[in-house]
Amino acid sequence: METLVHELGHHWQQMLGEDPFVPNSQVTHNKEFRAKMIELGIYCDSEGAYYKVVPEDSPAGILFKEWAMSMPDGVPVGKAMNFDWIKWFAKEQGKERKGRSTLRKFSYECGQNIRVSQRDWPGATCKDCLTDYMPAEPRPRK
Repeated sequence: METLVHELGHHWQQMLGEDPFVPNSQVTHNKEFRAKMIELGIYCDSEGAYYKVVPEDSPAGILFKEWAMSMPDGVPVGKAMNFDWIKWFAKEQGKERKGRSTLRKFSYECGQNIRVSQRDWPGATCKDCLTDYMPAEPRPRK
């Protein structure tokens, strides 16, 4: 439901806001948008990630309560938090991402890199330095 209110905020900004989204811009959650979201009780950062639980007395909180929606169990609550709802939900559903690419990295001597899905790369030559791609050294695991 937070996501729906969030997306309606984008619609509000395009129709009635003074600083709407500009095509080909990197900024989609500017100060005007974030201020409107806080006014409604939805707290998102400049990248759109939620960082605070919706207060029960906010417009969004009242709407959620009227619609008999409650916060799922186990969600951390605090004044402000660095919390990724998508990752939390995926973990709850047993579908947590491993966070590693399945692509294999190959590099040219000139420093250019590519990633491919094939385990045994058939080879390619850089047009700039005329060298073949070589498998890059694997990064050490953390």
